[in-house]
Amino acid sequence: FLLGFSLSATLYAAIGAATNTVQEAQQFAGFLVVFLVAPVFFMIPIINDPDSTMAVVLSMIPPLTPTLMMLRIAVKTPPLWQILTAYALTAGFVFFLVWVCARIYRIAEGAAIVALFPQGLVDGALRLGESRGEVGFEALPGDAHLIARLIDRDRLGSDGGRIG
Repeated sequence: FLLGFSLSATLYAAIGAATNTVQEAQQFAGFLVVFLVAPVFFMIPIINDPDSTMAVVLSMIPPLTPTLMMLRIAVKTPPLWQILTAYALTAGFVFFLVWVCARIYRIAEGAAIVALFPQGLVDGALRLGESRGEVGFEALPGDAHLIARLIDRDRLGSDGGRIG
């Protein structure tokens, strides 16, 4: 239960981090329903033969594991190594999704910060950072300095605004 809840929560958190309005989030949330409905299509074949190759492979796919592995356990308990492997893969996938969600949030936050600042304020923030000994765009918080460099390529000169 906890892995399934964590998986769903991180997927919805990623959508929340990537969108600005409830309407945008609702559009993307429709895609997540696929992970809830997909196991239903495989339930009858798995109930008929819980040890089939299809049942084993599908129950190892992290988004399908919470539903299909519980179904396999209820019908006929699979070997312990399959249960542990499936849940370890799902836990790893959840940690990966948390990392991705954090990156999405950090980039979205930086984009919002850059969007809020008119060019003069961005220049002022850069000068403030340079006065503190920070180098140029690195004065902006989070990944805003990367986004600002992409937005303001023509000001950077001959290097074309390459990030790095």
